[in-house]
Amino acid sequence: MKKVFNILRYVHIILTVVTVLSFFLYLIYFKTDYKHVTAILVATTYLNFVVSLIFFIPVITFMIKFRDERENSPYLMSYVIYIVSTIASIMLMPLIQSFF
Repeated sequence: MKKVFNILRYVHIILTVVTVLSFFLYLIYFKTDYKHVTAILVATTYLNFVVSLIFFIPVITFMIKFRDERENSPYLMSYVIYIVSTIASIMLMPLIQSFF
């Protein structure tokens, strides 16, 4: 069971990189003629948020099965970093559009 959570940890890291990369590409392509690229990057970020909500089910399973290892768990840390980066990206995109 721990092997599955270790694999999911690497999936979280990969999806975090995708979120951060799409946000930085959004900043690069914002206010250019490539509106379709900007739309794809925004859609990628929102779909990544939906995927992060789906990954909440294994987090609950992990917290129930491994109560003793909750404090310093790399799995839970990777999920929290993934959620924070996704939410920050979603919150910053409309702010950037409204101010610039």
